[in-house]
Amino acid sequence: MLRLTTIWNAFIYSFPIQLFFTNLRRNHIILFCWIILFAMITGGFGKYLGVPYLFLDPEYLDKVNFTSFFIVGAVLAGFTTAFHITCYISDGHRFSFVGALSRPFTKFSMNNSIIPLAFIALYIKQVTVFQINNQYTTRSELFMYLLGLVSGFVVMTLLFFAYFWITNKDIFKYMVCRLDEKIKQNVRVTRASAMKKLDIARKKQVRVDNYLDYDFRFKKVDDSNFYDKQTIVQVFDQNHFNLVIIELLIFAMVLVLGIFKDHPTFQLPAAASFVIFLSIFVMLSGAFSYWFGGWSATVAMGLFLILNYLAGEDFLLSKTRHSAWTT
Repeated sequence: MLRLTTIWNAFIYSFPIQLFFTNLRRNHIILFCWIILFAMITGGFGKYLGVPYLFLDPEYLDKVNFTSFFIVGAVLAGFTTAFHITCYISDGHRFSFVGALSRPFTKFSMNNSIIPLAFIALYIKQVTVFQINNQYTTRSELFMYLLGLVSGFVVMTLLFFAYFWITNKDIFKYMVCRLDEKIKQNVRVTRASAMKKLDIARKKQVRVDNYLDYDFRFKKVDDSNFYDKQTIVQVFDQNHFNLVIIELLIFAMVLVLGIFKDHPTFQLPAAASFVIFLSIFVMLSGAFSYWFGGWSATVAMGLFLILNYLAGEDFLLSKTRHSAWTT
């Protein structure tokens, strides 16, 4: 009985399970986005409008091929990364031990992958069943479709995390550079939730006994208090800022796609376009929770609608044309 209790505690208090429970309790907007995607690929949403076919048989330049699935896989990797970023910004400080690990964001993302991996596995299954039963696809064609989907997801994920590995500090690098950082602190940026996060880091920690490491083995969490909580929160803040920067770059990329959307090359599969806008909304929620705290959802929704309007109405392109006409 004691052994069963030990095994149960090791499972229930593992980092992946606790992150999953935290998402269920706190990140309802993000979960709603995942539910929409799950419903779309299974036919539970928009079936009579043909929405599932946009994911199960995506077209790029009027063709269903390796490239079309590669694009969908790549944007799904972007959405998954947006999911990890938002969770890390919103809830990372509830797991202070992460800040004491090397590559904290990467390890956080590995342990936060229950939902994304479940989605990718189900998506592969749904594509396989649909292509075999409805499209009379050969095995070689199906293999290329799935290869495109998986390789797009993997390549884009590696590109994102290569940036994170280069820019994000762990606590050891942070302590070496601490003197230099103190000099830079003469110019401060006020964030509404900074003190609240510090208070949570001190008082409201989620119990975690073990976490999944790079070698895919579970390691015991070090409960020692060698690093003070404030230093760990500063590590989170530095990582958060780098994550917000990459979010803003993605927003700029989406605006460019909107401006040149009349060019066939920039006309992505409909499923990819939808996932991109879901990613924008999720990232806006995460970015503005960093700056505005409790107002994050409202500000994110407002800016999301504005970006959607600008991209859809050729706002920037029309301004350029107007300037050229008047000159």
